[in-house]
Amino acid sequence: MESYIAPANDTPLRRTDMAGRRCHWILEIHLVDRERGFGGFCEELLTLG
Repeated sequence: MESYIAPANDTPLRRTDMAGRRCHWILEIHLVDRERGFGGFCEELLTLG
């Protein structure tokens, strides 16, 4: 759960992993139009400076 932004996760976004490396985040957006039968997906690497 600590890899997701969710109510159950209280881990800070700016943190290091178990090896001491700075963590980065990937923003994923999923758009789906079920009525028309198509969708799209976009992702972007977020670097927290």
